[in-house]
Amino acid sequence: MASRSARLAVYLALSALLAGCGGGGSTTDAAPTFEPSTATPSGASAPTHSARWAVIDPDAPGELRPGRYALPAIGRRKAMLGVVDLPDGYQSWGPFVFADKPDEPDDPLALGLWAVTGIYRDACAGDDLARVWTVRGLAASLVDQANTATTDPHPVTLAGHRGLYLEITSPTRLDYSTCNDAELSYWRAGKAGDRWTRRPGTVDRLWILDVGGRPLVWTLAVPPSATRRQVERLTNIAEAVRLVADPPA
Repeated sequence: MASRSARLAVYLALSALLAGCGGGGSTTDAAPTFEPSTATPSGASAPTHSARWAVIDPDAPGELRPGRYALPAIGRRKAMLGVVDLPDGYQSWGPFVFADKPDEPDDPLALGLWAVTGIYRDACAGDDLARVWTVRGLAASLVDQANTATTDPHPVTLAGHRGLYLEITSPTRLDYSTCNDAELSYWRAGKAGDRWTRRPGTVDRLWILDVGGRPLVWTLAVPPSATRRQVERLTNIAEAVRLVADPPA
């Protein structure tokens, strides 16, 4: 398995490569019904849009001092930032925040913010996208996705935005070597990259939020090795997220 730093390099290279690539198939989904710290990552000069937080710099991974940080939305240049307050024990990696423990070099306990544009119809095949434009359509496509187990979506409100909450679990009885690139691919975010995993039993917790009429997905990835305390700690951070404009008004 590649190390975490190596996978960061792969992520950045993939982002550049995908910038010149198109998507897969498409569908049309239904309309939905529905203080402060100036800490910066150690060893990094993360750019800030506000003196009230440091924006995570995808090009400068490393340990994060306790403070307030903003995660940029993957897949959209101008979107919302997910602002969280972090104690000790967290690092940045690409556009993500992950926990020091459990020490998972490939599938860490992590937070991410995604501007999802397409769901792979079969996570193992990873080659046919269902385009999604609404909260309801995104959730329905994940429920219908082959080779994953997904909970029934239920209404949720987070950071003042209504949406749907669900969880995706990667299968434990699947030969991942038979899948495209020996991994499961869940979704694509514009031309920036995919959410994928090679770890059986990983649970992705998703808050699919209606932000300005478009879905924005706040995610908490939980590897099987994470303890209840570790998960509770990061869940509390995740559920206290603020979504702010990038750049803020």
